[in-house]
Amino acid sequence: DDGTAYFTDMTVDEIWRIPPGGEPELFLTLDDHNNPNGIAWGENGLLYIACLEEVLVADTATGEVAPLGRRPDTCTGLGDGLAFGDGQLFITQNSGLLGLRVLQCKLDDSGREVAATHRLRWTQPEGRMPYTCALGKDVLYVNATADFGRYDDEGDPPPSVIVEVGVRR
Repeated sequence: DDGTAYFTDMTVDEIWRIPPGGEPELFLTLDDHNNPNGIAWGENGLLYIACLEEVLVADTATGEVAPLGRRPDTCTGLGDGLAFGDGQLFITQNSGLLGLRVLQCKLDDSGREVAATHRLRWTQPEGRMPYTCALGKDVLYVNATADFGRYDDEGDPPPSVIVEVGVRR
């Protein structure tokens, strides 16, 4: 809300921030092997962090970190991109275990628990996976990019495309 930018460094399990007009500073070091990746600003000073096993919720005022509450049959881990808006968290997941999917999670009033989930329907472009995402008005923009392994192959990988995915209200 004050213009501070937050970003992840998954190689060392750290979350950094840059206050307006300031220099980067370490905000948070997570436990080993969390591999923080996607990040989204929520409401009331909450920061959502996509990690290997789950989504974490960090309170930017206190530095307190806890897993996003969810039912046991709801997997929020293996996330890549996150977007937040209107009390909902969107998670792009691209793993062999879960497939290539986009989840829409309605959060409870505290913003710390998943109240309901819905798997969004989207058309996956051939040879591409969902990575980052951004929320627009009634649409989620998903960056569909070639699997990173394709960049080691001979020849050029297919170019990235932005896929518009309709969201539920």
